[in-house]
Amino acid sequence: MTENIQVPADSFPYDGDLASIDSEKIKMRNLIAWLEEQGATFPSAKIETGPGWREARASAPIKAGSLIMHIPKHLFITTEDAKASEIGRLIAASNCDISDAGYMAAHLAGMKRQSSFWDPYLNVLPNSFPDHPDFLTEPDLEYLKGSYVLRIIRRRRNRLAYEYEQLRSCLPKEKIFMREEYAWGKCIYFTRTFTVKISGVKTNALIPLADMLDHSASPNALWGSESSRGFFFSAVKNIEINEALTISYWRKCSGYTLAYFGFCLEGCPDNVAEIALPPMGPDHPCFEDAKNLGVERNGMRAFRVPRDFDAIDSRALFSYLRLSAITHLSDIGAGNAWSDIGQVGVINDTNELSAMTALGVACRSALKEFDTSEAEDDILLRDDTLSQKLRNLVQVRRGEKVILNDFLNLAETTISALVADVKR
Repeated sequence: MTENIQVPADSFPYDGDLASIDSEKIKMRNLIAWLEEQGATFPSAKIETGPGWREARASAPIKAGSLIMHIPKHLFITTEDAKASEIGRLIAASNCDISDAGYMAAHLAGMKRQSSFWDPYLNVLPNSFPDHPDFLTEPDLEYLKGSYVLRIIRRRRNRLAYEYEQLRSCLPKEKIFMREEYAWGKCIYFTRTFTVKISGVKTNALIPLADMLDHSASPNALWGSESSRGFFFSAVKNIEINEALTISYWRKCSGYTLAYFGFCLEGCPDNVAEIALPPMGPDHPCFEDAKNLGVERNGMRAFRVPRDFDAIDSRALFSYLRLSAITHLSDIGAGNAWSDIGQVGVINDTNELSAMTALGVACRSALKEFDTSEAEDDILLRDDTLSQKLRNLVQVRRGEKVILNDFLNLAETTISALVADVKR
């Protein structure tokens, strides 16, 4: 079963009383007390809370190189813990096709239903993800029409539905949970786990309190993956009192952070757009040379490129365009051999004209798939009444259009210059 999920954002059935700000603060205090009892240290960190938000801040000035936080290893919830749990063993014994994220989601859903050692941590986890694509409606997703990110989201949602049906078929009735609970557990996994090494073995782990530091492209805190003695955050620069504590999740495009984390950064420098080109036939003289450039998708050759024309993926795109425009190897001419197939430079004016013409066609085709223009998206983003979830979607698609228009402008400028040279 692989239908798309339709889940109201507030449908998780174990909300408790988190709608109350006082209740939120009480549960946060309980978490801090529990962490301290278990040996965690965070000498200069505090958690600020408000209606629908929480943020880790410096409770005192922190010097660069100083310890911000240490969480003992026994407070981690790892993928291995999920697989070793009762429900994890039941899944493994059934030979269900379940991912590591699925094991963790099932483990969390099971723990959420009964009292356990982990209650202080579980009680402060988000109970809903209204901005995450796993919980968006079909009308919401229409905002991504034309975007390659929509395929990623649908693939993730279909996988979630498939895994849930697998679990329903293999678990005893008393162990089966609602699909909303499973979707919640998967969101927790994708939005809050850290990849760490314990005794040299890589795993994914939920780490209480550490998961409350937000992402920044210019973080003030650093964490190390080696976590055999626990999880450590240290300051990479001097931090002022009350300054937000931030880390870098990693450098990814807005499409990726939206699909997996449910947020995107405005003006993200790592955005990419997808450009699809006609495939080379096996009789093309450069077929063998170019077969590893780009990826096959829906009968086309697809390239995800950043705004930087000199980036590796952009150079691969240009290489494919130039190779595609070759009709016979004799067209290349002496001195135009290449040592790196992903770094093919300008071959000759005729070839470049054909390559840039094909690029222009591909960019225009991609832009036509969207229902709005870049300028129309700018107008939408100036609307203060636009919800955050829709703002995220508009920002993602706009970021793609910026890149597509940049490549289109490059193609048109190059074509104009080449044509002008011919006329002269």
